[in-house]
Amino acid sequence: SQSTVHSSRLKAPLVTLFAYGRPMATSHLMTGRRGEQIAAWFLTSRGCRVIESNTTVDGDEIDLVVMDGRDRVVVEVKSTTGTDDPLEAVDDHKWSRIERAASAYPRTITRIDLVGVREGPNGVSITWLRGVH
Repeated sequence: SQSTVHSSRLKAPLVTLFAYGRPMATSHLMTGRRGEQIAAWFLTSRGCRVIESNTTVDGDEIDLVVMDGRDRVVVEVKSTTGTDDPLEAVDDHKWSRIERAASAYPRTITRIDLVGVREGPNGVSITWLRGVH
């Protein structure tokens, strides 16, 4: 359900990509790191430039900071294996941490995007929600 990712804040269209291949069974941490790598590749293939990854600001982690044209964007990446929607993991508590980290980032952030990476038996699907804030 998009309500868990604050659909009322969406300003731009949703982009979904399906890239087929078999996912590997891994731990939760490895799934997250691999999801961040896939998201970075995906965003780069869409014209973004990754500036930082896995940055900690005042105790809160920012998965990716990218330049999308002239926009400096904080990107929260959620990953899962199986059929669950990874973006459903962004609850109000997580959302407040994302906003707090973006606010504390030392340079001006234009927007916050969410990228969901789902690895399943039929391959990988990527969902990019642009401008959720």
